[in-house]
Amino acid sequence: MLFIYFNPMENALTFDVLTRALKNIAPSIPDIAVKQNAFNLLSLLGYDGSIPDNFLDTNERIFFYELEDLGLLTRYEDKVTIPILDGKRNEQREWRIYYWEINRHKLYQIANNNSIKKEEDESIYKTLDNKVWAAHEASMILQANGQTPK
Repeated sequence: MLFIYFNPMENALTFDVLTRALKNIAPSIPDIAVKQNAFNLLSLLGYDGSIPDNFLDTNERIFFYELEDLGLLTRYEDKVTIPILDGKRNEQREWRIYYWEINRHKLYQIANNNSIKKEEDESIYKTLDNKVWAAHEASMILQANGQTPK
């Protein structure tokens, strides 16, 4: 006999992970505000991490758009076919339901780091030689004077 181990809480969202991620995103926000936002987010998304868009009010949706910009949330749609039962027609209508879902990979990445600085992007500039910077500066001066760099 084959037994399959399944732990439904293994991928569950937790208050601790949400709090750490939000604190790492905005370290200047007071702890009480971070905890309140984490609690609200967990209340909306539940432990499975998704919610239909039409369940949100305007302020919650604005907050979700901000989290989407940070990569913590994603949106997806589901198409549902619904029969029209009015006795006259035998038609079907397709409805689209939009959902918000937590990006667990990004959430855990941010929660386990102390910041979300783009160190990879900054490191490329540190590797450039001074000659490259001088050429770039000369090019910018020429463009400012209406000339084309060669």
